Amino acid sequence: MANIDSFKSAFYGGGIRPNQFKIQLNFPLADGTGATILTEFFCSGGSLPASTVGTIETYYRGRAVKTSGDRSFEPWTVTVINDNDFRVRNALENWSEMMNKNRDNTGTLEPAAYWQDLYVTQLDRNGNELKTYKMIGAYPENVSAIELSFDTLNTIETFTVTFQYQYWTTEGRLASNVV
Repeated sequence: MANIDSFKSAFYGGGIRPNQFKIQLNFPLADGTGATILTEFFCSGGSLPASTVGTIETYYRGRAVKTSGDRSFEPWTVTVINDNDFRVRNALENWSEMMNKNRDNTGTLEPAAYWQDLYVTQLDRNGNELKTYKMIGAYPENVSAIELSFDTLNTIETFTVTFQYQYWTTEGRLASNVV
């Protein structure tokens, strides 16, 4: 029978905290600004990525028989703190411009030139890496607006970036615990 002592002994480490993470965005254009390094500090929010396995229904004598279908991957969104030099935002805008230019709607013809691998890592309370998700072949779908207002006080500019990617994999000690 379960009791509080059993629960406490199974709750090793006190639980994983949602504010213990790091995000690494890699950029296809090496511009020397250090934007990739900055993303670990300036990505203030994100998520562990989601995926969904679709359902295929086949009917037999009026009854639905459900089997697994194809897997799809949800877009991945991060929140970025804007730095004074706009280094991370500039790197993201340059990436987007590489894919499709603002002026004339042209861009690179090779997806491999702009696909990058992105990482989000869950940390424990001591900063040790628990599990890393690697988004394969990612690119920015949307770099959001930065809202400006005279009546905004006591805040720092942030913006969101939504990425599309091909699929994700996991690495780390928790990934090996899956049966």
